[in-house]
Amino acid sequence: MISISQYRSGTVSKVRLLLLVSSILAILAGILSSCSEDDTTIDTNLSNVKVQFYANNLSFLKQTSEESQITEIQTLIFIDNGDGYKYSYSVPAASLNAVDSLTTSFDITLYTVTNPVKIYIIANSDNAISNNTPLVGETEAQVKQKIIQSFSSTGISANFPIWCEYLLPSGISSSLNNNIIQLKILRAIARVDISVEDVESSFSMTSIQAFRVNSQFQITPNAYSNPLLVSEPSIPSTSTTTINTNPIIIANNTSESQLYLPESAAPSVANQTSDATCVVVGGRYNNSDDITYYRLDFAPDIAGYPLGQILRNHHYTFNVIDITAAGWPTPEEAARNRSTNIQAAIQDWEDVGANVGLGGNTYYFQISTREITIPSIATPNASGFSLVATNVPIYTIRWSDAAGNPLGEPADVLNDGVIRVLKTRNLIAVNAVANNPSPSTVLRYVLIEADRVRILLKIYHLGT
Repeated sequence: MISISQYRSGTVSKVRLLLLVSSILAILAGILSSCSEDDTTIDTNLSNVKVQFYANNLSFLKQTSEESQITEIQTLIFIDNGDGYKYSYSVPAASLNAVDSLTTSFDITLYTVTNPVKIYIIANSDNAISNNTPLVGETEAQVKQKIIQSFSSTGISANFPIWCEYLLPSGISSSLNNNIIQLKILRAIARVDISVEDVESSFSMTSIQAFRVNSQFQITPNAYSNPLLVSEPSIPSTSTTTINTNPIIIANNTSESQLYLPESAAPSVANQTSDATCVVVGGRYNNSDDITYYRLDFAPDIAGYPLGQILRNHHYTFNVIDITAAGWPTPEEAARNRSTNIQAAIQDWEDVGANVGLGGNTYYFQISTREITIPSIATPNASGFSLVATNVPIYTIRWSDAAGNPLGEPADVLNDGVIRVLKTRNLIAVNAVANNPSPSTVLRYVLIEADRVRILLKIYHLGT
């Protein structure tokens, strides 16, 4: 579990891995035929391959139909003749059929071969492939670096490029007929959500936009680890961070599924302010008629996530907690300067073990962490957070003992004179209202109840 952090008068982001927990069922059937290619022995058989895509995200992501949409598919075939995988040929998908909002089926035709084969399945990227056609004999790295797509100020909101690969160490043969093959797929972009619903001051968000975004992105990652996770961006050598996206008008203080960005590399520490890709929020502070602007950085304060880095298929959520003063007069000024006058929680939702399904998956409830640590001294504002993602109409909190037995009645605010716990729709915030004079850490428990689920939250009040 990755702990919650927060920044005051600085940058915050909530990283969330936009996990496309998806599977592809490949049903292989057909008639075989033959040809020969280079020195590889190829049977005289063709095989029709039917593949079904299943894109099932974790419920709290509120996945949109556009995020699962597949309108076109190309497959790139690599064969290993003993000197590594080299590009051999491509096959467009036939009989593309949207079975439902999460499922797409299609047929492809492959040549049988006894050498090891690796198949790239690339969706929604036909133009990127045709504009940079791979050459027979090129390595995987060479092909990956060629298949790129431009990113403009208008952004991208549908037909997201998707990639996956499947390895056949024994080649392609008729024995594959009617087999079911499990795969995972990966989007080439990241999703960014922003919420100011929990801002304590009076603030109305009116717009969001991103600055210093890469002008190009690579469809396939240079490297990944199972289960299809990336830890570093794969950025085309010809890309420049010159794109500022057009402002997106916001209503109801929340932006979900509106801003999607390509990967970004973290700049050096000395150049973070001037070079890092960032998001700028516009809004009216304290009911003012004037709109001012605030910078938010991709700065999760987590090992392996340096400030300014954006990774594909991740879900970054900025959950703004407090705004203390008016921001910069223009979005450009906010983007050029350090983030100020803003506080927000930051969380990586990668730990799916905390996810709780309810009522046959009709409801879901998840908290980002079950342990919160706060400093020994009292603070006027929250110093520890656990973010909440749920569609349960009502959830409650109350004090508890270590065994989960309730102590007292549920309330939106718990305050025992030492520790204060505030519950909102999107988070549980904790701060000390009195110092802990003891050198020992004090442990308190809060019972969270959502539908039939009971979760015990631990609060550690550090000693002096």
